[in-house]
Amino acid sequence: MFVSARSLASLVVCLGAAAGAHGQCNVYRWNVPDFDQKRNGLPGDGGMYCLPTSATNWMAYIANHGYPPMMAGPRDWPNQSNYSLVTATDSLMGSLMGTTTAGGTNGAGGLIGLQAYMFPRGPFLFTTTAWFGTISPLDMWVQMQTNGLVDICYGYFIPLPGPSGNFYGRNGGHCVTLNGVENICAPAVHPTIRMRNPADDANLSTQSPFATEATHGILETFPTAPIPGYFSTLTRLEDFGGGSSTRRYIDSMYVVRANFNCWAPAGSVPEMHLSKTVSLFGDPQPQNATFTLPPGSVASAIAVHPDQSKVAYVLSTPMAGGISHQLHLLNLGTSADLNLGVLLSAANDKTPIAFDRFGRLITCDGSVLKVMDVTDRVPLVVASRQLEAGASSICFDDVHDEVVVLTPGNRRLIRCSMDLATWVREEPLPAGVPAMGDGSVTPDPTNQR
Repeated sequence: MFVSARSLASLVVCLGAAAGAHGQCNVYRWNVPDFDQKRNGLPGDGGMYCLPTSATNWMAYIANHGYPPMMAGPRDWPNQSNYSLVTATDSLMGSLMGTTTAGGTNGAGGLIGLQAYMFPRGPFLFTTTAWFGTISPLDMWVQMQTNGLVDICYGYFIPLPGPSGNFYGRNGGHCVTLNGVENICAPAVHPTIRMRNPADDANLSTQSPFATEATHGILETFPTAPIPGYFSTLTRLEDFGGGSSTRRYIDSMYVVRANFNCWAPAGSVPEMHLSKTVSLFGDPQPQNATFTLPPGSVASAIAVHPDQSKVAYVLSTPMAGGISHQLHLLNLGTSADLNLGVLLSAANDKTPIAFDRFGRLITCDGSVLKVMDVTDRVPLVVASRQLEAGASSICFDDVHDEVVVLTPGNRRLIRCSMDLATWVREEPLPAGVPAMGDGSVTPDPTNQR
């Protein structure tokens, strides 16, 4: 449930290489349950229980695909004999999420409740994250391709009159379980989004047959306020409500995945190894994999992007007169390994890196602390600050939005604002504490603002 500082940050480098995802335009999850949210035994007969039910789909899937304790599995879930168990689980999930018959489930409550349900049944085995705002079909494809179990929520946006014409305001919403994304590689074709819809049956006492619904998804930019200049870009579900003035736009996504670990052998072996805490059969990627680096090189530092779709790492290679430390970015969905064209100077044989929760990369180039925007092929340094000594470790504290730095040369522990403008705290290490450290902390992508 909680992201390990070292295991998650280290492991994902290997994921992309193991996946062989390049050229795979479709991704699917088969045998995903499709429970009905409308059922006897739920508050309001489950009319507002779309998110708890979508989450319960994945609990049953996990129970059938390698980890039975998540929901007393494995079971033949469409069978009516399981109806009471599903209802009880759905009720508990809704209670933990704070779901009400008047307001449904809010975004943060959905995540907190999902974590509260999963952790006692699989302590430290799974990670849950939530995204809010712009979510593209590619984002969904990448999360599925990299072993994520995905629920998506969309809002009903209705036209409202404004001084410059209509704008669109959200008026309720719905959540579903994602079980496929198709045609992600064809720019001329809008990708198809496949889903299990919990609102597909009004019978309150029986389980309806499991079924998949599908719609094309396209990113659209549209006005969202009566004041000119206010726009949002969201994925529209083109085939839902096609004859209505109400539009369906995806504006949140929840992802469950097994925790994983990645490590490199001691010495100069040019490879890294991946292993997950739980192997769910049906995962697009294997539980164990090896990522091979160029001969003679090693990955001297690794950091995972907060959306878990890409990884930065420092490729260290012996050269004439020293060692070259090059910054790379690995896309986990496509396996594309991009040399960012940045050479770092090492201090104390360290080239630490970390991501902040906004996806900016923090590096220490010798003794210069830098914050870099790596969304484009050419990284942009957005902030820098000179340190009195080189850093052996950098991490990002996403609770306080602070960069934490360890400088063993002068035995200091430093906290600074994420724009590096303010030194929040700077203190000596306690006597007897070795000035060591490496790795990075994965930011919490749910705490966005």
